[in-house]
Amino acid sequence: MDNRYSCEVIQDLIPGYIDQVLSETGTKVVQEHLEDCSECQKVYQEMKEGEKRVTAREQIVLDGFRKIRRRTKILKLIAGIFFSLCLAGVGYVLLIWYVIGEPVVTSQIVVSEVIYQEEDQSLTVKGELCNPSYRVSRVVWEEDEHTGGEVNIVVYMAEKLPFYHGRSDFTVTIPNMEDASAYLACPKYDRQEIYNWSQDHFLELYALEEKIYDSVPELDRERDVMMFSGIWEREGKKWATYSVDHLFGEDVWHQYFNGQLIMHGDIKLGDFKMWITWEEPHEILVYDCQTFEYKKDTSVVSEYIEALEEKEIFMSE
Repeated sequence: MDNRYSCEVIQDLIPGYIDQVLSETGTKVVQEHLEDCSECQKVYQEMKEGEKRVTAREQIVLDGFRKIRRRTKILKLIAGIFFSLCLAGVGYVLLIWYVIGEPVVTSQIVVSEVIYQEEDQSLTVKGELCNPSYRVSRVVWEEDEHTGGEVNIVVYMAEKLPFYHGRSDFTVTIPNMEDASAYLACPKYDRQEIYNWSQDHFLELYALEEKIYDSVPELDRERDVMMFSGIWEREGKKWATYSVDHLFGEDVWHQYFNGQLIMHGDIKLGDFKMWITWEEPHEILVYDCQTFEYKKDTSVVSEYIEALEEKEIFMSE
């Protein structure tokens, strides 16, 4: 028995013990005392049996005491939740500022080097932040969900710490960048193109285009415009594909300037594409966009061109 508390003190606490309004410590003290004190046990039993005979005024007092204790517990709970939210909010802000960082606008990034490796088709991008007060916290890249063949590179910056300044430059390597474009991107602001595979390989693609013109006499260099549309794998070979459009009108012409196609005349989209193998000896196929058939006989190109001309005559009438 705990001798620190007399029977008189314990008996004063018994009513609260019966009504379960004591604190955890008070409840434990009364329980331990009752286990060893027969006199207090007797008082406890008498009070418990007489609980039903409590007067109305006493009941009001007890009910009020219970309400006060209940409200006190609720206020403590609310205060604990509020403190936890404040602490979490401060922690989140510090985490964003000093650890995770925020996306950098493209104007605050200088790209120093962009290297495409033909061997493994990877792209390495090197750059640095313009603002010396910040460090690069991380660099992520992901394929653009709205367009195919485009990759967005997002650079995050964070505040420099007194004991850790970090680096203001970055290097990121992206695999499988053949026939793709890379952009510096900031989700809240803009995008800036830093690499375009087709422009980087313009001479090779233009040479393949000329090979198609030389091998398919049915194509008119002035009126039939070929535009690169992608790299595909077929039958274990790498193919460059070109859409073919047809120009109508007088004095039609087209040419490339700084990698951009400039043309004069009314253009009609064709229903076929030209496929040519990347490596020599070059094979050429005609792909029908309506039937999804591949044809080795390139003479069918004249039929497609005639169909476009007939459609143009019909529309003009």
